[in-house]
Amino acid sequence: MLMTLLDIETGHNMLNEQSKTFILFHFIFDLILVAFSWVLATYIRFMILGSDFGNFVKFLRLTPIPVIVAAYFLFRERYYSRQTLHSWHREFSRLLMLNLKIQIFFILAGYNLQSDRISRLTLVLFFIICQISLILNRVIFRNHIMMKMIKGEMNHKLFVIGHGPHMDRFIEKVRNNPQTGMIISCWADSMGAAEEMKLNSCKYEEIDAYIEKLKPQSIVIGYSGSKMSKQDKFVKSHYNQVTPIILIPQVNYALIGTTIEDFLGVPLLYINKPSENHLSLLLKRIIDVGGALFGLIVLSPLFLVVSILVKLTSPGPIFYAQERMTANGRVFKMWKFRSMRQDADKEEGFTWTVENDPRRTKFGTFIRKTSLDEFPQLWNVLIGDMSLVGPRPERPELIEGFKDEITGYMLRHKMRAGITGWAQINGWRGNTSLEKRIEFDMYYIRNWSLTLDLKILLLTVFNGFVNKNAY
Repeated sequence: MLMTLLDIETGHNMLNEQSKTFILFHFIFDLILVAFSWVLATYIRFMILGSDFGNFVKFLRLTPIPVIVAAYFLFRERYYSRQTLHSWHREFSRLLMLNLKIQIFFILAGYNLQSDRISRLTLVLFFIICQISLILNRVIFRNHIMMKMIKGEMNHKLFVIGHGPHMDRFIEKVRNNPQTGMIISCWADSMGAAEEMKLNSCKYEEIDAYIEKLKPQSIVIGYSGSKMSKQDKFVKSHYNQVTPIILIPQVNYALIGTTIEDFLGVPLLYINKPSENHLSLLLKRIIDVGGALFGLIVLSPLFLVVSILVKLTSPGPIFYAQERMTANGRVFKMWKFRSMRQDADKEEGFTWTVENDPRRTKFGTFIRKTSLDEFPQLWNVLIGDMSLVGPRPERPELIEGFKDEITGYMLRHKMRAGITGWAQINGWRGNTSLEKRIEFDMYYIRNWSLTLDLKILLLTVFNGFVNKNAY
């Protein structure tokens, strides 16, 4: 919510004039790094790995293309407006998306402007060098800005008006995140909350005098319930002034974030809409398909061994299909290696597996403990029912019992179900707290990025397969 509030106008940066100048230098240096990356990649390809000065000069002429593309996307997607509020994995994910866009547009433009085919090795080198350079520059810039904000050298003064749970949450976020650079100059009409938190306070009737005296860089106003009329009255009398006004909307049950869109001049506020874009989702799907194919091919000998052992150790089929729910509430058949007696569900009904479950076979106990029984779900990933990473799918019969008891339970179906997930690598799997699992699923959906997916996959490889709660 905090990042959404600060991102209302392109021109209203939370940084002061000194830092805006620094941002300009940072932008220029980003473009220099993009140019440098192409020059270095071309030099390595044609001068170090070969001795082709002619091609080196020929492809060197293409340098302005990635620079122009980078400049367009850096400003269009506002890579400098709120960096310090992003988590590291989201920041790196945004840089990865930027780099991919540069590569795609560069390839399209290069093939149209250059008669010779662009060396694929040069493109790979360019991608790697560019990604490393941009990340290093971002780390240096981010640390510089954050240190100045923490020291109070780049403050953004806020004049806060109103009270209610949404305002309390905003104040808490501001106070607990000094790296944002925001400080509260005064809090009007706080109903005593300002005094309790030892913040400067003023009466509602004295707002204009304090604004004139303190000259804040933004005015933040938010009321709840019947007091909303005060907010409307203030905006009506102050909308025509130069100081930006930020409204904190009263949005209940927005558990996985909000998105503001413009519909023909009419602002629309979406609640519980994941912050994702089509290109990111396309890349996630490409990674899913590539990872599933790779896993099915590489693990095929292991699949054969497990299949034989399942068949030898208990009568019945090798695989077991169970209905589960994925994105948008769609029901699909999820595949597993069978780890229980045949028709165990029909005998016991739909229940979770518990420790020392008598329905398990001897070999089934082993493959459940080591998560080998989950590997056939790579087929579900390949055909689009699941993703490599996402909230773990549950059975429709159990969902009916949970959806009205646990707040936000159905929101986990805003994204495609996964073989592994943020809750699972943090130990919340099997017969553990369902509330905690939902909490971690909500965190994953709110903060989703390709980098977070990669982090979860790596953690799954190193410590996510064997778990004490996998019965």
